[in-house]
Amino acid sequence: MESEEKNLKLKELQLGNAEALAEVYQSYRAEFLQWMISNFGCVEQDAKDIYQNTILTFSEKIRNGQISNLNSSLKSYIFGIGKKKFLEHRRSTYRQRRIQDPTMGQEEATEVDKREYEAQLELVERSLELLGEPCRSLLELYYFHNMSMDEISAQLRYKNRNTTKNLKYKCMLRLQKIFKNEWQKKQNEL
Repeated sequence: MESEEKNLKLKELQLGNAEALAEVYQSYRAEFLQWMISNFGCVEQDAKDIYQNTILTFSEKIRNGQISNLNSSLKSYIFGIGKKKFLEHRRSTYRQRRIQDPTMGQEEATEVDKREYEAQLELVERSLELLGEPCRSLLELYYFHNMSMDEISAQLRYKNRNTTKNLKYKCMLRLQKIFKNEWQKKQNEL
């Protein structure tokens, strides 16, 4: 049944039905904004802008005939576009925030960038503290001391580089989860 509804909705959108597009827009907006904020640390206004761009891209793809049949749900497809839009937005924002100082010939970050960077560093340090051992040591050796998996395996006395690599992956997942929770706490405090 859901597949039939999706195909019917696609046909309405392809015919340029503005009400169908408005319905799709309203159906996923709140969930999309929450998803952007909680999963990507996006501020609300940026999440709104990204959603607008996502729906515009989705609408263009429908009108241009690029989407005739979806293997996923409309929601999954729209959220997939949204993720790409977020990554584009992040790259673009980073480039725009960099300022070229002609007298020094070097790029300098704006004061806002410096504060954001310092706040994120504090969150990373806090997250590393919460991560605990042996993950903290493994990640510090890899990322801060640029040690190879073989060197880390020897220093931490792991069986081999594959064991170390697997543990590093699991540690990164845990660190990301901790960072995300700490980021959310910080956003709720603001």
